[in-house]
Parts: sequence; structure tokens; C-alpha cells
Amino acid sequence: MTYAALAERLISLGMISVDTAHNVLTDMGDRQHDKLDDEEDLSYALVDFEVAFAAYGDSVDDLEGAYHSMLLDAAACSGGTVVIDDVELTIDPEQGDVLRFVRNGSTVEWTLDHQWDRYVDHMGILSHVDALNPGDGRVFRSVELDEPGDNFYVLATDEQALVLTNEFGLRLD
Repeated sequence: MTYAALAERLISLGMISVDTAHNVLTDMGDRQHDKLDDEEDLSYALVDFEVAFAAYGDSVDDLEGAYHSMLLDAAACSGGTVVIDDVELTIDPEQGDVLRFVRNGSTVEWTLDHQWDRYVDHMGILSHVDALNPGDGRVFRSVELDEPGDNFYVLATDEQALVLTNEFGLRLD
């Protein structure tokens, strides 16, 4: 499977437009013919096509900035249905950590547990990711990977998720 072949399948599934595929593949140049060898490669490709987002597995210099970037990437997957603004992370050792942001005009709060101050809370993201669903039948589904690292969330309908699982071996939860 290559980026170009994946783009064709995502178009046929209604996950991306022809224009999106063209823009992403043009930006990639010759890399569009690179093989996607495993679930991690496929997951990164889905991020490139803006049908998935990644939560960083490595340490970050700016925790609030990492969440802000992640939330904007998740919103981009919705094609404009979800709009994120005013991201703020409050870290309070006594009261707990809270990520606040505005989603489509309403304030959302996620309680998080940062065991290390330079890493995003993957379990917190997993437990709250449904707050980012656009409400149109597509939901964020986590990708199960064998190795630790970035966590990926794919925005797909039940039918699209089934195809991604059956045709590409992507393990979605």
C-alpha cells in the first residue's frame, strides 16, 4: 500500500475529497509512492490526510501547546464541523490538572493526570476524545499499536472503520 493507493481508497470511502488527496499527494512529491509498511506508517498517513490525529508520545517542551496543537488537528479532521478555541491547561497538584477549551462555542473541561510534566496524558485523552466527535456519525477511534509512542485517533463511521480494519489491518478500538 502506498500513499497514492490509500488516497484512492479514502476518496472511495468518502473520508477525503479529490482535492484533499491531490493537495496532500502534491505536497509529498515522490514520497506518494512510498510503501506504508505497518500500522504506524498507515496511522501517520491518515494524519497527513487529516482523517486522524496524533497525541505525542515523546516529551514536549510546552504541554499546553501540545494539547492546543492536538485539539486543532482533531478539529481539522472534522472538516470544519468542530471548531476549537481558547485552549488553557491548568496544572494544580492539589486540585488536579484541567484542560479547558471552547468547542463550537461551549466550554469543555477535561480532568487529566500528568504523572510526568513533559508528557501528555494518554489515558485522559482516550477517556475524553468523544467530546471531539462531530456528531454526524463519525467518531474518533483509537488505533491499537504494538509499540509505545504516539497514540492515534481516526475519525470514521462504523462502515469506514470496518473497511480500514478489514482491508488495511488497522486495529481500531
